[in-house]
Amino acid sequence: MVSLIANRWFVGFSITVSVAMWSYILLLILNDPRMAAGGISVRELSIAELLLSVIGFVCNMWLILRSCLHAAKRNKTQLAVLMFAIWPSTLIYAFVTAFMGKNRVVAH
Repeated sequence: MVSLIANRWFVGFSITVSVAMWSYILLLILNDPRMAAGGISVRELSIAELLLSVIGFVCNMWLILRSCLHAAKRNKTQLAVLMFAIWPSTLIYAFVTAFMGKNRVVAH
């Protein structure tokens, strides 16, 4: 089985969806009238917003856990702890590993 952290297409998709989710949340916070009460409930979300949130959350958690495991397997425990504590560093690590790593695997 191909390691998904080395599959650049899957990592690219996960990073894109994760960044899209956080960007959309930022846009909601900045200028959405539904945020006037201080938050949005699940009932106020459209289906597209709910799907983006769920898929983005799953991709984000997958990237964090998979990148931490990948670093820990290579005896980079401090890097794994750093990525777990500061999750945006996970996006950078996953991108570098998948797109600039020596053992990159390309899905056919």
